[in-house]
Amino acid sequence: MSKVTIIGSASGMPVANRAHASFLLEMKEGSYLFDVGEGCASSLVRCGVDQNKIFVAFITHMHPDHCVGLPMMLQMMHLSGRELPFTVYLPAEAVSATRDYLSTLYVFPEKLPFELRLEPIRPNPIYRDPELTVSAFQNRHLTGYQQLTAERHPQSHLECYSFVILVNGKKLVYSGDVGGIEDLRDLLAQTDLLITECMHMNPEDLLAVLAEHQVPRTVLTHLPMELEGKEPYLLQLAQKHGVEDTLVACDGLSFHL
Repeated sequence: MSKVTIIGSASGMPVANRAHASFLLEMKEGSYLFDVGEGCASSLVRCGVDQNKIFVAFITHMHPDHCVGLPMMLQMMHLSGRELPFTVYLPAEAVSATRDYLSTLYVFPEKLPFELRLEPIRPNPIYRDPELTVSAFQNRHLTGYQQLTAERHPQSHLECYSFVILVNGKKLVYSGDVGGIEDLRDLLAQTDLLITECMHMNPEDLLAVLAEHQVPRTVLTHLPMELEGKEPYLLQLAQKHGVEDTLVACDGLSFHL
């Protein structure tokens, strides 16, 4: 049976009791990490996760609250004597820059006791093995940078993805960060579990769409600061819209699919 653990549940603003965006999908043969936000490594330790069992990480986009935990996680793997290969799927625009950044931090691939593979997100599915399939769907989260990137940062291509994960006959959708509710609509058909951010969508609009698509289970994460500590309000809102099986994420929240 597969298990989901929320590793980091903060939004873009640091808070005392949350690491930044990350969750773990544990399977019989190994584990898969989705986003590697700041504080991910220490949160994995607090959650009792064996880093040697993490095969692959998938990064939705290159905002720091979704990716800057990677160097520290690699250092943890190094110091722990990991020997198994580790693969990271990330936006194609970031592969070369990430290699350079890791070298700047003296995280040289030649010094690691394991093989590190940085792979660009390509046409679907981006990943498949006997246990699961992962597909990536580009969304509009970064389109606000369009003019700036065109004029001054042409190496940036506004790559930001939501993931659809097929596992054990079930469909899990991870929003990552989105540009709005329309980025999710086309992904929700026959979804068994949605893990969704709440920073860039009105919660009431989001829950209305989930009710419309009859999503049976939802985890609300990446809460804006004005919703911090207001879990009862969010759960009442979900109940109002008939979205019964709703969880508000906290670091360490764990449940079986």
